Amino acid sequence: MANLLSNFLWLETTPPSPRPKLTLIKVFINNPFGATQEISCSRSDTVFELKQIAAKFLGMKPEAALLKRRGQPPMRDLLTLADYEVKDGSSLDLVAVYKK
Repeated sequence: MANLLSNFLWLETTPPSPRPKLTLIKVFINNPFGATQEISCSRSDTVFELKQIAAKFLGMKPEAALLKRRGQPPMRDLLTLADYEVKDGSSLDLVAVYKK
């Protein structure tokens, strides 16, 4: 019983682990209509999460959009912005995809 109580007290007195800081970056999205939208996001956000925010501004479905850099292939939805080395002030193109 004493051993169980000492384990409980040890758990109670340990300090909580620090949370990682969430750093927001600003990404500029060039939409198909020629306008540029500034979006605040985290580098740990996925490409799909960024597409959801950008598509909401345009009133379209995120599945009907692709994000890419000029001269690069489209970004994959499951990868993060950090995987693509998207930094503060980066500019991305939102391309609408129409399926027949």
